[in-house]
Amino acid sequence: ISQELLHKIPKLPLKTLSMRGCDLHDLSFLSTSHIENLILSDNPFADISPLKTLPLFKLNLRETSTDDLTPLASCHRLEEIVLPQKALNYDVFKSSPTLKRISKRELDNGSPQQTAAEFWKTVP
Repeated sequence: ISQELLHKIPKLPLKTLSMRGCDLHDLSFLSTSHIENLILSDNPFADISPLKTLPLFKLNLRETSTDDLTPLASCHRLEEIVLPQKALNYDVFKSSPTLKRISKRELDNGSPQQTAAEFWKTVP
């Protein structure tokens, strides 16, 4: 995907965007978008700080190089997240009143495999 095309994305009235397997190394082009449902799985980026201001409801980060989820602590509308395998600080979501599903695995439809209650029972 060209940089020119990436920089047009925030100007589009998108609520849902799938960029699965697009070889993304930098997410800064998303920082001014209004995307609510974002699929970024199978990409090599690590820094997710450009996502911290998005009005996200659903996010899929499976198979990314992200290990720090702290920037997502400000995503207070997040209902579903598929976590990257390397993520260690998923406790940033533990007190979230809106989170319904969270997992490191996904269902066929791309949603997290576990409910939040099921997930928290399996982690220390």
